[in-house]
Amino acid sequence: MLESPPRILARFPRPVRLLVLGTLVNRVGALIIPFLTLVPLRDFGLSEGQTARLLLAFGVGTLTSPVAGGVLTDRLGRRRTLLTSLLGSGVLATAMGLAPSTSAWE
Repeated sequence: MLESPPRILARFPRPVRLLVLGTLVNRVGALIIPFLTLVPLRDFGLSEGQTARLLLAFGVGTLTSPVAGGVLTDRLGRRRTLLTSLLGSGVLATAMGLAPSTSAWE
């Protein structure tokens, strides 16, 4: 008989369980990607071209951020890199929320 995933996971050491939980949260967070096409088109009135550029920027950031994070970690250390990343993400999210339009993308 097959054992349930929570019981199997309970046998692993705590660091492994935390890693699995972190991976689960990360994968659930990836569910936002389909909405990055629907919401800008439908709710914000962006054109298909503007939405495509938004997704392109997301993709470029997704590809380059691990490399940039590695370089910064080597130069600044883990703690400073994480702090810079978290603060920078907050500042950029606030700036995007306060942006009056997407006309700069044209």
